[in-house]
Parts: sequence; C-alpha cells; structure tokens
Amino acid sequence: MALVKTAKPRIVAADDLQGELAIYDRETDTLHLQKGLDQSQLFWALSGELAQAEFARGDEGWNRDRYFDRAEL
Repeated sequence: MALVKTAKPRIVAADDLQGELAIYDRETDTLHLQKGLDQSQLFWALSGELAQAEFARGDEGWNRDRYFDRAEL
C-alpha cells in the first residue's frame, strides 16, 4: 500500500495487459496495473514500473529499453 499511496503517476487497474503485470505510460503519466495480482506480483510490478516513471521524469530522452530489459527477468 505504501507504494500506491506515495506513487506520483496515476495508477489504474487494467483488465488485460497482454501478459504484462504493469505498464507505465509516460504520455499520460499513468501506471496500468493488471487486475488480480497476488501480493508478490503486485510488489514487483509496482516497483519496476514506478522506477520507470522516475527515470522518465528525470530524463527527456527516456527509453524503457535502456533502463529495463524484461528479457533479463
């Protein structure tokens, strides 16, 4: 809950993120979070995408692939 309450981007629940647990959208400053996650999935999904949001705020040239390679997970 602390991650959600202190998050700067808006967080919305999503029905289908096509296999992703969460996705940050820089254009709308919104973090889309898959519905139905257990506590562990929720923590990892939020922490990774909130990190992306912070990187995006601090870097005009932000590129998701430069900061986070999903293939390494």
